[in-house]
Amino acid sequence: MDIRKIKFIAMLSALFFLTTTAWTQTTVFTYQGKLTDNGTPQAIYQMEFKLFGSAGGNDQIGATVTNTNVAVMNGVFTANLEFGETAFPGADRFLQISVRRSAAESFVTLNPRQQIASSPYSIRTLSAAQADISLDSNKLGGIAASEYVTTSSVGNAFIKNDAAQQTANFNISGNGTLGGILQANEVKAQTGTGFYGLTQTDGTTTVSTYVGGSSSGAAGGWFGTQSNSPLHFFTNSGQPQMTILQNGYVGIGTFNPQANLHVAGNAVQDRANGGFAKAMLFVAANGTIVRCYNGVTGASAGNCGFTVALGSSGSYRVNFGFQVSDRFVSVTAQSRSQIGSPTFNFGANFSLSTLPNSNPQEVFIDTFRAESGERVDAAFTLIVF
Repeated sequence: MDIRKIKFIAMLSALFFLTTTAWTQTTVFTYQGKLTDNGTPQAIYQMEFKLFGSAGGNDQIGATVTNTNVAVMNGVFTANLEFGETAFPGADRFLQISVRRSAAESFVTLNPRQQIASSPYSIRTLSAAQADISLDSNKLGGIAASEYVTTSSVGNAFIKNDAAQQTANFNISGNGTLGGILQANEVKAQTGTGFYGLTQTDGTTTVSTYVGGSSSGAAGGWFGTQSNSPLHFFTNSGQPQMTILQNGYVGIGTFNPQANLHVAGNAVQDRANGGFAKAMLFVAANGTIVRCYNGVTGASAGNCGFTVALGSSGSYRVNFGFQVSDRFVSVTAQSRSQIGSPTFNFGANFSLSTLPNSNPQEVFIDTFRAESGERVDAAFTLIVF
């Protein structure tokens, strides 16, 4: 065959195979061309078809399709070609055709390669059951298509924008903004004034916060019970350390207060502040501390951090361990009776250590017989405010 005498004109068209029941699409497409071999040939030729990704490169795609029985009539021939579904992803494709008259000759490659038109891309519809856009997560905002849910795939087991209550769980990590009421199994929270905000209830007891004023004129932030229930304060998941009853009784250290203020335990105050007693002692005539309370440290056992020194008859020096020279002091002597004798009345005086080089933590006590003024040892009670 003389290649210089062969001219080739090609046309491409889509082919649909008609069956007796329905139109069926396959990966086969029909290629039609015109071959000129010493005029207008009318004979049987052998042809090879190769698919390439470029017009001249060595980038063959798929297998070579060989047809040894191609009828050419008036120069026109038709061949059915199949390179498979994956051969046409959407990129350019070029068809290279080689021709010979018989097996005794070599194939002659016709130039140039013929570019495949768009008709064979109807093959892509075979993958419509899983469309490319579903397979490419980048086309769904970077999220794999399998991670998207619909009511047809999972029913109502997910959160959606719906006014009706849904049966589903949600878990959110991060911040959020809510313009209405968030309610979850009798717990709700809302912002604003003039209404209850964070609210929790079991159907009987209701605890809530409130911002605003009341009919009494009190305004500001509120926390308490909306129901007829006491309000307890606790820490570390323990028992209440403070309680407010419905009648206004406040208990510290007890959840059953019996007065407006009921403190079940010691009360202390900083030494320099007023209000509480800073120290209380009952001292026996021999200088022994019988009972005591330290209002600065809260101690109420032993000597409570105090010391008493007995000097000459009726003279005592009391050291508190903290400054008392700038506090109020009260001292009272205890009267005593002797069997078979009349009752003796005793008095007591005190003086603070205000002289230079004196100890501001000490108080001096003098006890005496009231009738005669004679200094004698006597029990006394000493209180520092």
